[in-house]
Amino acid sequence: MQGASPCNGTGAPPNDLCNNPVKGLCPDGWHIPSHYEWTTLANSAGGNFQYNSALGISPLGGGNLKLNCTNYWWSPNAGATNTTGFSAIPGGDTWHGVFEDYGQSAYFWTSSAIFTYTYNPWVYALNYSVPTVGRSQYFNEQGFSCRCVRD
Repeated sequence: MQGASPCNGTGAPPNDLCNNPVKGLCPDGWHIPSHYEWTTLANSAGGNFQYNSALGISPLGGGNLKLNCTNYWWSPNAGATNTTGFSAIPGGDTWHGVFEDYGQSAYFWTSSAIFTYTYNPWVYALNYSVPTVGRSQYFNEQGFSCRCVRD
């Protein structure tokens, strides 16, 4: 995140955008999406997340974000249509140098964090076995994918 403070936006569009977007590893003119920008994407894909800080699973929409194939995703790649053109592929994750979930899951960092006991960034997830979008908090030591959004 290049030392930037987390940014969470404040809710439904147009308030899902951050006043100072976090560039992170993105090229100039792009940024790491906020928790609320991801919520907007999930809802646009057919989900039903609320614009809040609750953990959860949106029962629909995940399939519309996933690349429709089993070359990358494990079978059955439930509900995959890629109608949004997002073309998510399952990069898996890493924890303490162990790589796992390749072919099973796609996890995406946000620029947002919950400050409870530690810095816990929001992560959105897709899985081969269900057509849902999940969201949770993870320790920042874990390795997940990032998608950049144009400013």
